[in-house]
Amino acid sequence: MILTYIEYLFYKKVGNKLKIIFILQSTTIDQNNRYKKSANFH
Repeated sequence: MILTYIEYLFYKKVGNKLKIIFILQSTTIDQNNRYKKSANFH
């Protein structure tokens, strides 16, 4: 019970960091894809 609660708190902390990292990565990937698409048009 206590172990699962500690795990829950740990995953909650790590999960928030991973979400932020994932959001940042996805936005940079999105920008790269847009750049590639715009480069193809030229």
